[in-house]
Amino acid sequence: MTSQEESAYITAVLEGNTQAYAYLINKHKSLVYSLCLKITKNKEDAEEVAQDVFLKAYQQLNTFKRDSKFATWLYRIAYNTSLNKIKRKKVWQESINQDDEDHPALQIEDTTFENQFDLLNLAEKRKYIQIAMQALSEQDAVIITLFYFAEHNLEEIAEVTGIDKNNVKIKLHRARKKLYNELSCLLPQKELETLIG
Repeated sequence: MTSQEESAYITAVLEGNTQAYAYLINKHKSLVYSLCLKITKNKEDAEEVAQDVFLKAYQQLNTFKRDSKFATWLYRIAYNTSLNKIKRKKVWQESINQDDEDHPALQIEDTTFENQFDLLNLAEKRKYIQIAMQALSEQDAVIITLFYFAEHNLEEIAEVTGIDKNNVKIKLHRARKKLYNELSCLLPQKELETLIG
């Protein structure tokens, strides 16, 4: 889908054609979910946040200024919604933890193992990259995802994350180095050179 086609779908949605929004969802759902998962680190939370993102984007579509990519605007919503989900969950977990003495059965399950298990079904290269990305900070994982998977440039990443463009460049360089180091622990050197290239 070209940017002109995407713009035509946006116009159609704004004119009342809700079916046109399905095309926008289908185009971006994979990367929105991936971005949400990198931040929330939980499959169920990522699915819930991704749904919220598309609902918010639909409700706020009339505020989208077409001077930037629709994807950049959408990923900004995904980034902020994911961060808000983490904050809300942290507050909820803290309130539950305060009650643990009275209710020891109310413990939040750790889904890290489940997420890692799910990764085993992916193609080999993707599997290794995803495992290595687990070791990165939320911010580093988001920057790597936006740069390599969403193919955003530094300015667009700065717009999504709210980080200065020069800092994005530095963080991307450091994140790539961390990713390489993590992969070097997982892969033989020859495979690593092919993967990162």
